[in-house]
Amino acid sequence: MYQRARAYCLRGLQLRHPALTLAALRQDPSGALGAATKEDVPLLYWTGTSWGADIAVSPSQFARVGELAPVRALLERAKALDETWDHGAIYETLIVLDGLPALVGGNPSTARSDFDKAMELSGGQSVFARVAYAATLSNQAEKRRLLQQAIEVDLSKSPSRRLTNLIAQRYAKALLTGAR
Repeated sequence: MYQRARAYCLRGLQLRHPALTLAALRQDPSGALGAATKEDVPLLYWTGTSWGADIAVSPSQFARVGELAPVRALLERAKALDETWDHGAIYETLIVLDGLPALVGGNPSTARSDFDKAMELSGGQSVFARVAYAATLSNQAEKRRLLQQAIEVDLSKSPSRRLTNLIAQRYAKALLTGAR
């Protein structure tokens, strides 16, 4: 499903920018995205997010490490064009990328900055930001605190993100149950 989503999103980008192909993204990610505009931000975000999710569920994640560069480039371009898009959703996904080990481009302090920005742009209502950041932490007490906060977010305060927040809350509950 993630591969299908990525293909649909890439097709949408190609309709506006014919040179923006999967091959171009793999060869020169930043260069391929140079023509993208603010109107492309939703497609840039969903292309990068679906691609990253596909890598995350892959049985051969290590073999796909090279694909992280285009994923990051898509999200960084979206952020450069409209960092506030969808109340900080771009930063939420960047938490996951920046929370990876340094060997594959992660950086704990950048993940923390992404978290702070996602929380600011969401008005403190992002459940996913809390869950994503908690997953990067080794401090179990801090991780539990964030997961508990995620569960306590009032979903009615952000109706446009109700579904994603509900899913993230269920995941937070599952992680807390498994963490005990």
